[in-house]
Amino acid sequence: MNNEISFHFINGRFSSEESQPIITAIAEAKRMHHARKMLAHATTEEDMKASETRIKAIEAERRAVCDFLKAVAQRGNTVDIEGSLVVREIERG
Repeated sequence: MNNEISFHFINGRFSSEESQPIITAIAEAKRMHHARKMLAHATTEEDMKASETRIKAIEAERRAVCDFLKAVAQRGNTVDIEGSLVVREIERG
């Protein structure tokens, strides 16, 4: 039985204008995951701080990518975006 599956969800060349909504949507999905997790599962202050820290990191990374895309656009260039997910089963134990 295979305990892992890979999914190439994005692989292509994009203008900066095309790529920004893609990157923003991915970052927003991850940020929302952590926000929901914080509300539903955070039982300790440590859990809350870990989620808050991750949300801040995601936002900082998103801003850095958007700044990069603006610079690429100013030079009139395009970007390649490659994104894969690996989903692996973890046995309880």
